[in-house]
Amino acid sequence: MPAERVAMRRAREIIHLKFSACVPTREIAWRLGIAASTVRETLRRLESAGLNWPLPDDMTDGKLETALYTNRGTKQGHRRHAEPDWPMVHRELKRKHVTLLIVWDEYIAENPGGYSYSRFCELYRAFESRLPVTMRQTHAAGERLFVDYAGDGVPVVIDRLTGEIRKGQIFVAVFGERIEGSRKSLQCQRSELRIAEQQIVEISTVFR
Repeated sequence: MPAERVAMRRAREIIHLKFSACVPTREIAWRLGIAASTVRETLRRLESAGLNWPLPDDMTDGKLETALYTNRGTKQGHRRHAEPDWPMVHRELKRKHVTLLIVWDEYIAENPGGYSYSRFCELYRAFESRLPVTMRQTHAAGERLFVDYAGDGVPVVIDRLTGEIRKGQIFVAVFGERIEGSRKSLQCQRSELRIAEQQIVEISTVFR
């Protein structure tokens, strides 16, 4: 049975006790209430990752977890499962209605012995955490109003007598750095400037 995966707080305790206090493996396991195999596996992963004690000052829990569990075996042929194309997965998730479950279904169909869904999500989140942050915007609180239509729309009863239903488009507006927001259901996404201006003026009046 494989050794359990430990939380990074516990991993740090294992590393500290082993290399700083020189505590034997079995005693570490007894002190922390975990299996000795878990202690050995954590130390083995530390060695495979090329890390030494003391850990670097900038070694956050996220970086440590990546080093211990995600980055091992990244070279071709070292991992037990077929490695997904993470950049492509990231691009696919930007498409409308695409979820990690849908992408994993396609991956597992091509690789029946591949990662489980939970592990697939875990590896993607680790990849995503290393991506640079973009679209940084600087503006005064309440200075700009961000507007857009949300989702595919919702069914709206137009006539209660006939039961006629049409799809309503949800128009959303939110001021930057403010919790308050407003939403309004419209029959369609019209492009006329007059309609857009009217909606913005109405919503702006609510907050000012």
